[in-house]
Amino acid sequence: SDGGVVVETASFGVVRVAVATPDGARPGDAVTLGIRPENVTIASPGEKSGAKVEVRLVEELGNETLLAAETEAGEEVVAKLAPTARLVGGETVSIGFDAERIHLFDGNGQAVIRKRAAG
Repeated sequence: SDGGVVVETASFGVVRVAVATPDGARPGDAVTLGIRPENVTIASPGEKSGAKVEVRLVEELGNETLLAAETEAGEEVVAKLAPTARLVGGETVSIGFDAERIHLFDGNGQAVIRKRAAG
């Protein structure tokens, strides 16, 4: 085993998360993926990756833009974007994230320890 846990999600398909030990995340267990807003990205037009979301709220804060959105499966997502992001409520966009930046929580809300990258 490579220490990875495979998580099937409603919105993002199958995601592999590298963990130090799979304790707390056994096959069939419900888990939660945590993605920090600064690690969410907007896909380029025509890019076929990530999940489609409907933009609910856009807050332009000067040095950054906050986006609140909802996936087709009803999951809420918050993204922290560059101040140049130009999105409007009601718009549908695709979002993605770097799997190396995901946090995994077991059914009790306890963090599953991530495997550190070599180097």
